[in-house]
Amino acid sequence: MRQRILTGLIGGTIFLGFVWLGGIWFILLILVVALGAFFEYVRMRGVEWYRPSSLVGALLLIYFLDFGFKNLSPNSFYAIWMVAFLLLLASVLSKNQTSVLDVSYIFLGAFYIGMGFHAMFLIRQMPLGLPLTLYTIALVWLTDSGAYFMGRFFGKHKLWPSISPKKTIEGAVGGIAVAVVGSLLIYRLIDPQITSWDAFFIAVLISLVSMVGDMIESAIKRNFKVKDSGWILPGHGGFFDRFDSMIVAFPTMLWLLHVL
Repeated sequence: MRQRILTGLIGGTIFLGFVWLGGIWFILLILVVALGAFFEYVRMRGVEWYRPSSLVGALLLIYFLDFGFKNLSPNSFYAIWMVAFLLLLASVLSKNQTSVLDVSYIFLGAFYIGMGFHAMFLIRQMPLGLPLTLYTIALVWLTDSGAYFMGRFFGKHKLWPSISPKKTIEGAVGGIAVAVVGSLLIYRLIDPQITSWDAFFIAVLISLVSMVGDMIESAIKRNFKVKDSGWILPGHGGFFDRFDSMIVAFPTMLWLLHVL
């Protein structure tokens, strides 16, 4: 517990500092975290980061980070197709040491992780980008903390034991409740146009999808029988462990901002 809290304080301070600075510092932060999460993701399947297929997948992830599908030109289409071709070619040249399943897994991970962090980048670039980014991060962290402590002290009924045996229904409800309370306390500091009902709806949805993002990573880890995606964050695991919820939360927040 002590190690987890210490890592959270130090890592959280560094992360929020780069978010606050914005510009090239935020871009470097996104690049390091996204690549770290991606290489952890492929390693869970037993594909090392230095394999050609992993490196090609990393290039695709960087492409998604930079452009995404906001303005998908013919050149963008051909670039994505070429990466898919190169990944499949790697399967042929390696005589199936890199299987078609590996290729599909790598392609999906580059898209999923890359577009998740691309949404974070887009929100940070908005006119109210800094408060909106911090708001989204706060909702994810409030959900995580609320679910952890409520589950630890009051959790009795398992939420989905086949995927994540430690998570409970009480913890999930507590996480949502803490996020809603936090949202209603700070929403007027984010954007005067946000109403209390907006703040309530945003908190519930972001809280739900952040827990789904955590469950997705838990399912991947259980499938490959690994405890943590990495070791770089003592007490928390790896980048993918720590940012699995944000990968889903930021695209959802981006959609909510367009809707609301």
